[in-house]
Amino acid sequence: MPNNEEKSEFFVFQWITGVLFFRPWLASFDFSNFSFLDRRKLVGSEVILETTIMGYVDILLTVILFYYIFKHRLSLSKIPMKSIIVSFVIFVSINATVLTIDPSTSIRKLSKVYLYFGHLCFFFLLSDDKYFYRLLRAILVSLIFPLVYGWFDYIANADLNLQSILLRPYREYSTFTHANSYAFFLSGCIFVALALYYHEPIQKTKYKIVIAISFITMLTTGARMAFAALIISLIISLTKSFSKILIYSLVLILLLLNVGLYSDSFNALIKAVPSLMVGDLSVGLQIASTEMLAISGNETTVSEFAVRLLIWGRLIEGLGNNFLWGMGLFSSNKYMLETFNEYYNPHNDYVRLFFELGVIGLVLYFGLFVILYKKIYRVVAEQDRDEKMLRALIAFIPYMFIVSLTDNLFLDTSFGLILFCLMGYFLKIVSKSDNRNSLNSSIT
Repeated sequence: MPNNEEKSEFFVFQWITGVLFFRPWLASFDFSNFSFLDRRKLVGSEVILETTIMGYVDILLTVILFYYIFKHRLSLSKIPMKSIIVSFVIFVSINATVLTIDPSTSIRKLSKVYLYFGHLCFFFLLSDDKYFYRLLRAILVSLIFPLVYGWFDYIANADLNLQSILLRPYREYSTFTHANSYAFFLSGCIFVALALYYHEPIQKTKYKIVIAISFITMLTTGARMAFAALIISLIISLTKSFSKILIYSLVLILLLLNVGLYSDSFNALIKAVPSLMVGDLSVGLQIASTEMLAISGNETTVSEFAVRLLIWGRLIEGLGNNFLWGMGLFSSNKYMLETFNEYYNPHNDYVRLFFELGVIGLVLYFGLFVILYKKIYRVVAEQDRDEKMLRALIAFIPYMFIVSLTDNLFLDTSFGLILFCLMGYFLKIVSKSDNRNSLNSSIT
């Protein structure tokens, strides 16, 4: 078993991750009335299910998770798979119930659960549980409906010419839901297919087709989560069965599509370069956002990004001289409510964390993943295990860092579960290794 030093390190690790990951979620909770803030007022037009029973389910799952962490610290490896499967079923069931009330929000939330569950499937490639892989196949089949429906809905509402289909944002045409939801479904589909791809080598061709179709579809929808496709291409390129030339070509296409989609954004950012060069980040971001708002005029991808730039600038401006320690936990939501009279989501974990905890918070944020990366890398390398886990880790760490630039990656409790499960997996590997070494020592 791990020694006392490793136990203490794990204990501190869990506390820090708990504070960092769940702070945006806690900031939306009114402790005086034990209820969530009115998110319809808090986030404007974006109604999020945390206003209803979903928020209380998050509370329940979090409490159960922390109970196991602090009572059975080093036996955490016994619960990750069951916890994730149970939480997945709960999320899907609730979303199916709420679907008739708020279809757009429910589908978006459900799509994120698919994505996170897909990530976890990829991490538990070494599982020998046959029932788990049966569940994976069922999930992959369940993805077919939203993917097919979304694609036909997209085509039905788009101008049927190549330029509009490739270069214009999916959300302009779709009545299905937010473009990100489609990207989330696709990403989840790819990760689940990859897990099955490794587990069932006889069926490789079938899963290759699923991965290829999902990947190409993501490219052609112009979704804002294109960065996810970029990192997924890294995962695929690290598998020896795929042609690297093909992957590099897909990445090039991805970049060209995004340049076409966000060309106005780039032009506006260029005008803000003088302010950015002299270090006036807040002014530079506000100049860029003003330019983009003037260019777009309507509620499009460009103007939405402009609003985000404006929010980033205001947050950095509001930080003032408190850049070292920040303004305190949970302070960003309150500040934005006071500044804009309603809450606008910054969609940037770095800016939000910098405002709340300053440079110290950013150091903790990066430090956590560096520690996690080094530990799992060392364990996998020392045991000379199959490279599947290592490839997943290499691809997943930059994925988290990059997506954090454009979204609130840790706003969902579901994602916080991933890190805890990763630690459980790491401890499981360490425990098996130590037991094996002890057995060998006793024999010799």
